Amino acid sequence: MNSFLITDTADKIPIEKHGRQLVWHDEFQGNKINSEKWHMLRSMYTEGRIYDNSEKHIRVENGNLHMRICRNGDTYSLPEGLATKNTMNFKYGYLEMRARLPYRHGAWPSFWTRGNSVFHNKDLGWFAETDIAEVFSSVCRVSPNLHIWGNHGHTMLPGEENNMQRTYKFDNPDTLNSEYHTYAYEWDRETIKFYVDDTCYFKTYIDDRSVLLCDNYPTAEGFHEPQYIILNNELFTEKSEWAPAGAAVTAADEMPIDYYVDYIRLYQSRKNEYIYIKDEISQYL
Repeated sequence: MNSFLITDTADKIPIEKHGRQLVWHDEFQGNKINSEKWHMLRSMYTEGRIYDNSEKHIRVENGNLHMRICRNGDTYSLPEGLATKNTMNFKYGYLEMRARLPYRHGAWPSFWTRGNSVFHNKDLGWFAETDIAEVFSSVCRVSPNLHIWGNHGHTMLPGEENNMQRTYKFDNPDTLNSEYHTYAYEWDRETIKFYVDDTCYFKTYIDDRSVLLCDNYPTAEGFHEPQYIILNNELFTEKSEWAPAGAAVTAADEMPIDYYVDYIRLYQSRKNEYIYIKDEISQYL
């Protein structure tokens, strides 16, 4: 079997990875965001910022998705998140992004997924979130996290918020700005593994009660339900609901803050891994 997909741009795209087949991808070619694959979605509601989805802040150019944060006097303007909530959801697989993430004081770039509804836990009203890559410049690391959000509050899993053993630290973090790296996770019924540049640096077991579960949310069911992709180029400010110590942007910080995405690719096996496109999403909600 040919191991590459030849696109109309003559790029060679691997159609197999980690024993799975390419089922969905965006190479960000052309000159506009593909509305068949993406839509804007706001995930933050913090004062001191203006959300602007014009081409000044989010556009496709030179084979990249480009998201930019700008300073406007005492405020900051930035795009909302880019998501597949209404266009593509998936359950299990290997999801990979190649990008230049901004390593800059105040910046909060992220590549993450979350559940599209509360699913079967109607009484708890909770959903699962998987942070594949977040960059906190105040602590010089790329962080993966699993979250549960719901009516009974929020918990961060696995481990404590300051558990450095499950983060990836670059020898020279400035290369995040200047060089492309790949960020990925591999999700199946038993485990979630996190990768940077094809190196698996953290693995967790979804149903391991000693790792994942807590009193308020007694099951890990949400991590067995379909999720959708979100890309954010966000900002920590003094008015942010949450920010690592010392992370808030200041007037002295350099602007603009740029996030470049070369591609997003999803690989799945034909057995017990699922993808839902557009109208198919409503069938499981």
